[in-house]
Amino acid sequence: MASLDICVVVVRLDKRCAPSGIATEKHVLYSRIVAAVLDRITVLRPTIVGEPIRVIASQRETNRILNANFTSFIRDHTGDRFGAGLEVVIARPSAHKGLQAVDCISWSFFAKYERGDASYSSILDGAVVVEETSIGA
Repeated sequence: MASLDICVVVVRLDKRCAPSGIATEKHVLYSRIVAAVLDRITVLRPTIVGEPIRVIASQRETNRILNANFTSFIRDHTGDRFGAGLEVVIARPSAHKGLQAVDCISWSFFAKYERGDASYSSILDGAVVVEETSIGA
């Protein structure tokens, strides 16, 4: 992955900063983190606004209502920035290699922050364009 032309946006959530009702709601936290990543991407590349964007999210739930709520939240959050060019796809990680790569990258930054082991995340140092180490929900 380190040799690919990719950009990595790391947004780390500090659950202690999240409002108490949200901190235990994993699906709400997930939605907010995805929205935060989309925000960072549009700041980094303002020309991306108006281009087709596909968000492929990991199917964390089999509940259709939770998946529909996630999709609605992302569409509402982004407003008209992407317009009809925003496609939200919810899929199993086994169906998309990109989701598997994101899982691996996420794990490497988890190890960095939670275990003090940056041996894997440091491999991607050249690809990291944003690394925010503490956001509230």
